[in-house]
Amino acid sequence: LGTIAKFHYGTHYSNSAGVLHYLVRVEPFTSLHVELQSGRFDVADRQFHSIPQTWKLLMDNPNDVKELIPEFFYFPEFLKNLNKFDLGLLQGTKERVNDVVLPPWASSAEDFIYKHRKALLDGFDHSHWLLFCLVCGLDSPSLAPRDVCWLVHYGAVFLPQESEFVSAHLHEWIDLIFGFKQKGPKAVEALNVFYYCSYEGAVDLDAITNPVEREAVEGMINNFGQTPSQLLREPHPQRLSLDDFTAKMLRLELRRADFTLFLDNMRPFHVEVCSEKDPLVFLSAPRSPPRSFLQTGMADTLLSVSKGGVVGAHSWQPYDRHSNRGFTLDVDPTLNNTKTRRKLTGPFHPSLPLNSHLFVVSHDAKFLFSGGYWDSSLRVFSLAKNKTIASVRRHFDLVTCVALDHCGSYLVTGSRDSTCVVWDVSLLGSGSSSSPGHASPRPTVTLYGHDRPVTCVGVMTELDMVVSGAQDGTVNIHTIQEGQYIRTLEPIGCQGIDAEITFLALSSQGQIAFAANNKMSHSVHVFSINGESLGSKYVSGRVTGLVAAGDYLVTVDDAGDLTMSRILGLHPVYDVPLHVPIQSVVVTTGNTHLLVPLRDGKVVVLAVVNS
Repeated sequence: LGTIAKFHYGTHYSNSAGVLHYLVRVEPFTSLHVELQSGRFDVADRQFHSIPQTWKLLMDNPNDVKELIPEFFYFPEFLKNLNKFDLGLLQGTKERVNDVVLPPWASSAEDFIYKHRKALLDGFDHSHWLLFCLVCGLDSPSLAPRDVCWLVHYGAVFLPQESEFVSAHLHEWIDLIFGFKQKGPKAVEALNVFYYCSYEGAVDLDAITNPVEREAVEGMINNFGQTPSQLLREPHPQRLSLDDFTAKMLRLELRRADFTLFLDNMRPFHVEVCSEKDPLVFLSAPRSPPRSFLQTGMADTLLSVSKGGVVGAHSWQPYDRHSNRGFTLDVDPTLNNTKTRRKLTGPFHPSLPLNSHLFVVSHDAKFLFSGGYWDSSLRVFSLAKNKTIASVRRHFDLVTCVALDHCGSYLVTGSRDSTCVVWDVSLLGSGSSSSPGHASPRPTVTLYGHDRPVTCVGVMTELDMVVSGAQDGTVNIHTIQEGQYIRTLEPIGCQGIDAEITFLALSSQGQIAFAANNKMSHSVHVFSINGESLGSKYVSGRVTGLVAAGDYLVTVDDAGDLTMSRILGLHPVYDVPLHVPIQSVVVTTGNTHLLVPLRDGKVVVLAVVNS
């Protein structure tokens, strides 16, 4: 009684101190670190200042068991001392601690994060692993399964967990953290026993009557770290190998593969949608109303708008085992019937030809939002009623572009009056005869900052971010909720009043890609959400569409070329000439297909073929 159970480690792999150690350069973690260290920064040699050095310490010191944090996969800024904190001098070299020292295979913090995240899907390049072993002083790049489990579990945050080698042993790590080796004799055999307070149910706080003792125990649990709940009592099964996974993905009948993983298997298929005299200017991503799990086999809807304002509602099935194409795109039969086809009444302003910027579709495929009207209005077209159900005005000139967030809550419009307006559309369609106002978009904030007409907009509610490009050659970033101005981006190499931003796209990681034109050239640029340039390049044709797909950027132009490039650095990885001017480009959910409307009335579907 009163004897503390034996343990292997006096610290824990998951605690607040470990998070503050890695995020010392980023507020509010900097202030929390200083508070933890009694009002000053920790000794420079104990701080996170070098990835090779941290690896070496983790390998040499069995008591240092810090795990990786999510920021290692998406947040390069935590490796930079952007706030210029005085983190002290290293005792041995007298070198000032500033940005984190990177491994030789990473050219920048962004490159390190990209390769680390990429390793989750593709595995680490073997040459990088050899070089990493060399710089970190490892004797051999070949590690036993027990060593791999130890590395992943106890803080080897730089070994990519989904590389082929680690995937073969990832189940053993799960056994340690969540499974049958977390507690009991198996945990002792695996050298996986921690201080007793870290385990669920180890301490009955309600049984501690002394308030001082209870406060001390609570503080120990909160600061020391907690072991997750034990979920499994039996060994976890091993993962599929990369070859088995690839073969299975390409054989699936109810789910299509992510084309970014199988670029060599991409093939174009042409579908006749409309005539060359009235080609599509807008094509939506596949949309569908909310469904139960019993309705998963139903077709989605693709909405299109032609040059003449004709609206099409096409049926889309991303998988079809009975089709040699692997998908089904059934063209709206009303397009060829002048009596039954849907058409936007307008009138549109003659100075602004219909284009892909002017339209966006609600996530349930019930409403089409559009701009470009002579009265500077934003209009809502109901597909079910085949008519305009709302017309709202907030701008003082033509609405030139619209964009909808991934949540279906906020819509953004840009205008020739050089402003943007954020609209709340979350209640759209929920109105009644007694409260018709609910059927209309509600303006929430107006954004300023451009000197000339706005040409393109984007919105991402997850990051509270509105992005707008204009004819003045600038890209402005604001917040959605408060309309606060954040920063301005400018195309590298073509700044000036003659530059114009024509298209922009937002990636899931918050990167901002945009196309710029001036009298001399066409170019594409990518910046991080924090304003760091990630790449720029000149392109031969006039860009007619941009879309992000995972870690890649798809660019199409009026010369008929489709190019896919890595977002980081804009290095091309895939190119297909379609030989007909391209109107726009759309990526489907899950990156299963690319939809490319052409000026001759056809739609090219790029899909992964089973081979």
